[in-house]
Amino acid sequence: MTMTKRILQALLETQPARMAAAWVRASIDEEVNTRVNERLRAYQANLRAVAQENGDDKPLLLLAMPTMLDIAKRICAQHPGQIELGNVSMDVFPDDFPDIFIEGAGDFADRNVAVLFDFSDKRLVLDQISVMYTLAAQRPLSLRFIVPYFPTGTMEDVRKEGQVATAWTLAVAISACAPAGPGPIPIYFYDMHALPIRHYFEKTMAPRFKSGVKWLKVLLAEEAAKGRKIAIGLPDMGAAKRYEPWFVKAGAPKGKKADWIYAHAICDKVRLPGKDRIVTMRPGTPRLDGYTVYQIDDLVHGGSTAIEGARAFRDHGAAEVVNFCTHAVMEHDAHLRLADSGAFDRIMITDSIPETVKRIGNNPLFHTITLDTSLGNALLEGLPGLRRMAHMIG
Repeated sequence: MTMTKRILQALLETQPARMAAAWVRASIDEEVNTRVNERLRAYQANLRAVAQENGDDKPLLLLAMPTMLDIAKRICAQHPGQIELGNVSMDVFPDDFPDIFIEGAGDFADRNVAVLFDFSDKRLVLDQISVMYTLAAQRPLSLRFIVPYFPTGTMEDVRKEGQVATAWTLAVAISACAPAGPGPIPIYFYDMHALPIRHYFEKTMAPRFKSGVKWLKVLLAEEAAKGRKIAIGLPDMGAAKRYEPWFVKAGAPKGKKADWIYAHAICDKVRLPGKDRIVTMRPGTPRLDGYTVYQIDDLVHGGSTAIEGARAFRDHGAAEVVNFCTHAVMEHDAHLRLADSGAFDRIMITDSIPETVKRIGNNPLFHTITLDTSLGNALLEGLPGLRRMAHMIG
């Protein structure tokens, strides 16, 4: 090292020199930050200009199947300026084959588009898949599908040769959509019966799962805060696998079973020949004396499991039994069977299947939870428009 370099190093090690160096670095950082902020503001302005030019400042266009129209109108009312209602007519020709028209479809290239479907009636599934294909072919700015109830979700696996996994069939049919928007088409489902069904969809679709139980958790927290004794009731192992994670405390050490937030009881179900089944309380379950048991499952068909589960909880001491399900399929007027069973103090459902809600009418035993807010959030979730990007950066 030369004498000059040694002298400079010695000077830099003095306190005044270190302070001067720090001042120089701070000045440079401030100048850099100023330039970065100037460029960021210019970038934001450019994004907003491009968004306006591309029409991305337009509201999301929401199309809805006739049975979902009332829900769609409520969603639009909750999001003025963000979501507007479009029009799709689902008529039939004299031979009963579909006569479908999507208004304004030729102008969707600069629009974010979403569709609210209802697959609860198998006679109309083909019609709605036709709408999916047509909209994807229009290549809108972005496209997303909302299918609250996936009807073949309970037929997702094959246990003996000859069975047909219709969940796979429907997933493949939906996946035949052309790519649309910036990537795979997001498709939202509520309380899918079996999560592995997501793997039945092809790469053109991006399945996203929501749950009506999220609302129920809020209600239970309010009831518990009032001092009410709450217990979670799960009528079979399928329900236990689906919903136990919703009601256990977070942060359990690895390898240790997490504690439940509330008291809980799980039943075992044995299917008998035909349609009958036996539901019994799992051995060792503590008594439920004085508890209000919220029996939770993803769906109710004929109601046998729900009724037998409720009776098992009552036999174990439950003071009240409230049944909650997201999808009230309740075919063949099963809601009357549930009401007449005397097993429930209250039955809570969502409006994922609007036709069931209409059939139930004003029956005081039933309480309907609307998915409006959750659906609206799903429609706007991660919307990939430039207007949103500019807002996030700003």
